[in-house]
Amino acid sequence: MTHAPRPFYDDLINHVQVAKLGRIQLKQIQQLNASEGYFLIRKHKELLNLMMRMFQLDTYSLTWIQFFKGVGIGAVAVWFLMR
Repeated sequence: MTHAPRPFYDDLINHVQVAKLGRIQLKQIQQLNASEGYFLIRKHKELLNLMMRMFQLDTYSLTWIQFFKGVGIGAVAVWFLMR
């Protein structure tokens, strides 16, 4: 009975302890469903998803940012109307 030659790396694995890969903890970011709806709504959700990925925001913090953005734009609009 003949044995097939073993590859070289089999001998290395037997003689050298192979380093274990570490665990990588990735933050999972919830995304908004941007696959359905009107064009403008889909694009707005895609923009919000991009912001959530770039700044690693969750939906709660994104909601507060959008609230303050609305207050700011509303204040500017009222200022222009009152002038």
